[in-house]
Amino acid sequence: MRDGRDAIASMLKRRHQSLNLTFLLKKARYVPLSDIPIVSIKYFGNVLRRYVFKNNGLYQLGPVFKGMDDVSYNHTEEEVVAIQWSKCIGKAYDDIHKIEPSRVHYIKYEDLVNNSNTEINNLIKFLKIDISTKNTRILLEKISSSDIGKETSSLEMQKIKGISNISIGKWKTQFDCEVLNAIMPIIENTMKRIGYLE
Repeated sequence: MRDGRDAIASMLKRRHQSLNLTFLLKKARYVPLSDIPIVSIKYFGNVLRRYVFKNNGLYQLGPVFKGMDDVSYNHTEEEVVAIQWSKCIGKAYDDIHKIEPSRVHYIKYEDLVNNSNTEINNLIKFLKIDISTKNTRILLEKISSSDIGKETSSLEMQKIKGISNISIGKWKTQFDCEVLNAIMPIIENTMKRIGYLE
């Protein structure tokens, strides 16, 4: 789980990045082969709408929900992304609660990046992985010095080895009062449900 304000700030930043073929190819590695045709059609449709027809109102990135086209025309971009986040996280949260609690382990992004050793050790215990203390230490050292997964990160994050907390609280510099006042009513209930607001 992650603070919705930071997640939305990150999503908005991604929406405004220029078309980057290298990034796209690196990201494509994570798409299941069976999904490539439909993902490609949707992606290139979005590219045409955004860059050729200059129709930002219909530009879709991230989770798509029923009625999204109408929402895109009647809300600001920040509100659309807030609705995407809230619907996606709310649905995931509901579905997770249908799973036997003993099979679910929650990790907050902020806890992971601020105290990765503890969080990863807790995850190892939850998964009941039989691993020696020595091998656990080696694993944690590899994680703290690795750049795995950074190929699809921002240039700022690519310069940092291992897990970093530099993206926590980015929303504070990215959003002004007007944007916060627009998105908070949309995400407030979901933020409360996942333990980020009281």
